[in-house]
Amino acid sequence: MQPDPWGGNEPEHKAPEQNQFVDPQLATNPTMQQPDSFWNDGNQVISGSVGNPQMGGVMYLQPPSAAPKVMGILLIIYAALNFLNVFTVFVPPQPDPITGELIEMSSALMAVNILNVLITSAGFGLGGYWMFNYQRKGMQLALVTVLVATILAVVAIPLGAAEAANSTFALFGVGEGGTSAIFAGFTLFCQGICALIVAIPLMVSNNGFDDSKLTDIFG
Repeated sequence: MQPDPWGGNEPEHKAPEQNQFVDPQLATNPTMQQPDSFWNDGNQVISGSVGNPQMGGVMYLQPPSAAPKVMGILLIIYAALNFLNVFTVFVPPQPDPITGELIEMSSALMAVNILNVLITSAGFGLGGYWMFNYQRKGMQLALVTVLVATILAVVAIPLGAAEAANSTFALFGVGEGGTSAIFAGFTLFCQGICALIVAIPLMVSNNGFDDSKLTDIFG
């Protein structure tokens, strides 16, 4: 057996072992953090990339909910249709369905109804536009509009808003006072449902509303 001519020392020009691959980035930058390695068919492969160690994970940002836009469009449409009620002042008096007598609207009731229509149309129209643009003050304006419309609707009852139903409820033994109370309760119920519908975007997660407030428009 012949002795090793190299005397146990490896030559500097000796080629590396076959089937071993080294990432060239590690060869040029030995201070780079070593990534994980894996074995495949006996061949050692070093690969991978170095990320930011301070990153705890990948965060996926979801787009804001479309509920404010949808509610804003609905409010704008309602405001436009509701404004047509202004022209009801030109409608001639209608006969009572039971007695056949003409039901005339008083000037006070007419003024309250017109005021209610104008406030509701303006409030829902502007509030819907702000909500469409994800402005929180639009939601606040819409809810305030519902509150004002409820007050005006209740005020209109003793002015004759329920007069058309007096004769109908009289068939069931309900007097004018009872008819007014029924109308007031029905008005409060309907306006409460309306407020809940308008507030739906607030109940949706990730609604996308900004931090604007209705009081910001006053300075």
